[in-house]
Amino acid sequence: TIQKNATKLNNAIHMLVDRTPLASNSGSTPQKIAVSTEVDDNIPSHNIYSPSQSFMMKEEIMNALDKLSQLYQEGFLQPLQYQDFKQKLLSDLQNPFKMHFIPHTDCVLSRSQPFIIKRGKSEKSFVRVFISSTFTDMQREREAIIKIGFPMLKKFCLERGVFLSSVDLRWGITSEQSSSGNTLNVCLKEVDNCRPYFLCLLGERYGWSQPLNGNKDELLETTFKKALYSFPWIASFSDRSITELEVRHAVLNCKENLKSMVDTSSFFLRALPDSGSDDDPRLTSLKNELESYRDQLYLRKYASIEALVSMIVDKLKADIARDYPVVVGGLLSKIEDMNQENFESSRSCVYLANDVYFRTLDSHVAQVGSPPLIITGDSGIGKSSLLCNWVPRYREKHPDKLIITHYIGSTLLSVNLESLLIRVQQKIYDHLGLSNEIPKVLSDLIDTLPNCLLEADRRRKSIILIIDGIEQLSDEAHRNLLWIPRVLPPSLRLIVSVQSKFLGAIDELKWTKLSISSFSSEEISLFAQEYL
Repeated sequence: TIQKNATKLNNAIHMLVDRTPLASNSGSTPQKIAVSTEVDDNIPSHNIYSPSQSFMMKEEIMNALDKLSQLYQEGFLQPLQYQDFKQKLLSDLQNPFKMHFIPHTDCVLSRSQPFIIKRGKSEKSFVRVFISSTFTDMQREREAIIKIGFPMLKKFCLERGVFLSSVDLRWGITSEQSSSGNTLNVCLKEVDNCRPYFLCLLGERYGWSQPLNGNKDELLETTFKKALYSFPWIASFSDRSITELEVRHAVLNCKENLKSMVDTSSFFLRALPDSGSDDDPRLTSLKNELESYRDQLYLRKYASIEALVSMIVDKLKADIARDYPVVVGGLLSKIEDMNQENFESSRSCVYLANDVYFRTLDSHVAQVGSPPLIITGDSGIGKSSLLCNWVPRYREKHPDKLIITHYIGSTLLSVNLESLLIRVQQKIYDHLGLSNEIPKVLSDLIDTLPNCLLEADRRRKSIILIIDGIEQLSDEAHRNLLWIPRVLPPSLRLIVSVQSKFLGAIDELKWTKLSISSFSSEEISLFAQEYL
């Protein structure tokens, strides 16, 4: 009974923190849970989490209750679920206990219930452009923008340490969201998520709207009612199309602060030779309203798709160059650090997380003097994504620890071993408050690395060093990791990742291995839905 209740509480806590569904009682391998007031002497200590990480204090339980109430109010929980979890947490206030999670110790870990992590993107690192238009008549334009225009911009953005992405809701709204009346909610929230970058294409079709005459569209009416709670202003525009509401939400509703929105908003009116007339007077009215702001808005007409793409690329380049200027005169290492951080952020926006992998990494870094950990798997299996999502999660919980990450292949410099060793030693000395000179020659860098690590150990500074993608080092001779000291100080936790087919001599080091398995068909479907 105790173990059953502990499992329920564990599921409740995971749901509270990550907003995930409850773990199924069938299908996935159950987690092994030991519940006790003291650590069981029969369980090896290296397989157990620190009690301080698994004990719920009173303040934590009260915070969990607040989150539980919020989730219930937002519709994430059914009434019976809410009462059940609330009762468990309230009873735990009277009788707290510890939970110790025993991670799997096999080389190939079985997968447990996955959960989605969606982390807000850094405003300093990302440009997300919302593309607004009707769908069926703008297919060619959208294809050209996504397949030709944006690839031309991505290199330009990377030079500024910025990642570019587009929000094209042709693929971003599921059939379930559409049929349940959530289309407008999704669209307007995505406009907010992409602010201030907004790109609008207007042709001759007005889009999904209530007919001027005849019976009302019941699904659209439901869509408006559901969106009213978050966007009450749409009550005055219940007869307008989804596209017009996107335009109003992005720009026209911001008249008191129009300048800030105009700078990064673009409007393109189709004027192709075969263009017809507007199919609805409301579309003509919207175009006229935009024309009235021509002196303030970036409003252009295009006579060919090629011209459209060229204008969009030029406009976005100008906007991005203004908002994210190239760093001139700065240290090369600072630029490299920024690009490494941007790469990490780009892999942590939507992630199908496996709590077994997370717990294994937690357990590894908690063990004093543990051997290095090798994360293996096929190319594209998710090794980098695992690390990019675990690192900020762990860093938030342990702000005092120095975590050095180097994602090989994320930048031009990252594939160079000299660059890697300079970054690592520089960060360690900066953390220690030392101004030791760092050599530039590879052989000298390899010679000074052990002393650098020992200096941190002498000062009792814990360091977590993560090197992702060993197989991408430019010199194949360095991929065997012989440049890493064979004896590492106890304060260092080393984690490396490598494709399985490149293990080779690394496998002879007898380090701990964590193998990443591929998605199941259900996980593929879940990830695709959340990503879009």
